[in-house]
Amino acid sequence: MLKITVSLKTPVILSPDAHLTLDSVLHHILTEKLGGAQAALSAMPLEKVGSVFAASAAFFPKSAGYVFTPFTSGLRGDMDAGTRLFAPNGNRGKNWRPFTTKRNDDGVKPSADSYQSIDSPYLVWYANGDYDEIGELLSIPIGLGKRANSGAGEIDAVIIEPEDDFSVVLPDGTPARPVPVEEWKGRACPRIEEVACVPPYFSSGARKCVMHMSRFIDV
Repeated sequence: MLKITVSLKTPVILSPDAHLTLDSVLHHILTEKLGGAQAALSAMPLEKVGSVFAASAAFFPKSAGYVFTPFTSGLRGDMDAGTRLFAPNGNRGKNWRPFTTKRNDDGVKPSADSYQSIDSPYLVWYANGDYDEIGELLSIPIGLGKRANSGAGEIDAVIIEPEDDFSVVLPDGTPARPVPVEEWKGRACPRIEEVACVPPYFSSGARKCVMHMSRFIDV
């Protein structure tokens, strides 16, 4: 049983409904490494509790808070942003990602965005799995959450240490991650939602699950 602390250099951008469970992160890494979602599932270094992996959602200290992170990008024309330069969208087979080729007089069309993000010095996961394999996989990504390749959620260090098993049930008896209602054995949970609870999360289908009450806990 493990406690995984990830220190962060920059705020993490997460959608309001994103849980950033450890199994989703490890499955994504393994999919990229092994070249397929099914191969990644077979190689997951995590135990299972019922139908879900023994891997919590990401939790942040109560001192963390929400901020808005600005991003600026440049949209370029067909000569330097044509389909010949980019791979197809993996989820849509032969379809290419749409983009604008309209230019300003200087040849670049700037775009400004702002993302709600979590400003925290670290996040914590709880897991039951292989210490060495989890540590090796978490040494691969440079960041977590949306826009990680642009500098958001940048990882500074990963520390893994022994801990009681809070991968599915937190010390107060509430869920540490989405768990199907019929499999839940903790205290009564008022938060129930229809969500995916196993990887690959984007295609595994929604189930009625008990949910962790907050991203912010005493960690």
